[in-house]
Amino acid sequence: MKRTWDLRPSVVSPRKMYCGLVLVLVSAIYGTVCAQRTRTDDLDRLYKDLTTNYSKDIRPFVHPDHPTIVNVSFTLLSLKEYEEKSGMLAIVGIFTFVWHDVNMMWDRDSYGGLTSILIPQAKVWVPEVFNGRPFEEIEPLGHDRLNVRVYEDGTMLWLPGNVYQTTCGADITNYPFDSHRCDYVFTPWMYFFNEVYLMSTFDRMDLDAFNPNGLWELKSTAMFTDNDVFDSQLLMLQLYFKRRSMFHVVNILVPINVLGILNILVFLLPAKSGERAGFSITVLLAMSVFLTIISDSLPNTSQPNIPRMSYLLLVDMVISSLITLCTILVLRLHNKSDEEDIPRWLRCFSCSSKYNKKRRARFDDSDSFSNINNGEFFQGQTIEENGNFGFGGANEFGYARRNWYRNEIWDYPYGYDTARRRYDNRSETYFDGVNSKREQTNFDSQRHVITWKEVADFFDICLFILFLLLNIAKISASFLLINDDSN
Repeated sequence: MKRTWDLRPSVVSPRKMYCGLVLVLVSAIYGTVCAQRTRTDDLDRLYKDLTTNYSKDIRPFVHPDHPTIVNVSFTLLSLKEYEEKSGMLAIVGIFTFVWHDVNMMWDRDSYGGLTSILIPQAKVWVPEVFNGRPFEEIEPLGHDRLNVRVYEDGTMLWLPGNVYQTTCGADITNYPFDSHRCDYVFTPWMYFFNEVYLMSTFDRMDLDAFNPNGLWELKSTAMFTDNDVFDSQLLMLQLYFKRRSMFHVVNILVPINVLGILNILVFLLPAKSGERAGFSITVLLAMSVFLTIISDSLPNTSQPNIPRMSYLLLVDMVISSLITLCTILVLRLHNKSDEEDIPRWLRCFSCSSKYNKKRRARFDDSDSFSNINNGEFFQGQTIEENGNFGFGGANEFGYARRNWYRNEIWDYPYGYDTARRRYDNRSETYFDGVNSKREQTNFDSQRHVITWKEVADFFDICLFILFLLLNIAKISASFLLINDDSN
């Protein structure tokens, strides 16, 4: 009998397919769980083997005479706060300590290929490093909840991070352009340098993750080790930073200088307006209120020096007070009656140049020499039309030259070689009258040329120039502070 073969593909039922997939999934999960359990068992066994019979109170060493070398670095995250009054500096950062512990070595093949393990800080030896200049409490670095990463070759990695505070005196002489240098001092407690030797990995802090501060600008950092008098080692962290001064320049220096310049404009305000005293007092009150507000932002400390900014603000207050006082005095002079005599020293000091000009003007306008051109003393003589008798006129002798101040007439009938002199009594009589009128004119001009208003105007100009120069000097001093800070 011939066997026939059914070449049609067999059809698998959905139920069988579902059961097969379930079996595969269960097998994978079981294998994973078993592997994880095996790894956990290896990790637990490694942890017990490393911590059993291990003393965390004894430093690790190869030989007792050899120190335990600890490599240290520091990652600065932010400059959190700096208080000038209390001298407290707070930074946020992470230390990195790396050392070798011969008691923490194993073979990876014996523990399922494990190359590292985390062990709580309280279970292993860590260098007890303290902050040597704490602001409040002396505490060691790290805490019990931190772990130490242990590698198969005995390398220990410890990363204690925290907010670290220290004391740092502030020198605010150049406020708001002050810069500071603050030192952190860390030391291994009770260890000599031949027992625990700290070695700085880098000569500066790691700033890759640094977050800038809005008030302080970090300029540079330094990190090094040093020995103290007790044969112990010191880990030094230095920070150089300065204040961001633009806020204080815009909100303090510029407004106070503008008020100072505005205050001196009171001397240009007309006295008749009646607003001088009110304007000056208003500016003084505005400056007083402004100084009261900004005094809260100034560091209220006197050590080692008072900020120069405080002296500048004090100078502004004194200048404003003097301007108000001078304004009142000038208004008093301006409102004096002209019937009151002006002291001679005040005339000489305030209006001597103006007085001389007016005196010359009155003398020139007088009619002292009005009769000269009329020729009343030159009967029978022809005088030049310009009236300049000092340089000649024709007479019966030919050419005449009169010297009025010597009362002489020189005749030149045939030229300068045959000059003759005649004395003229009429000119003497005339000049007696001229001199009398001139003295009377000088006396009148001296009595009426200046008034109290002119004296007040003179003082307005002088005081405006004086206080303008004072403000320029003060502003220059402010810019010198800025230049010293930039240098």
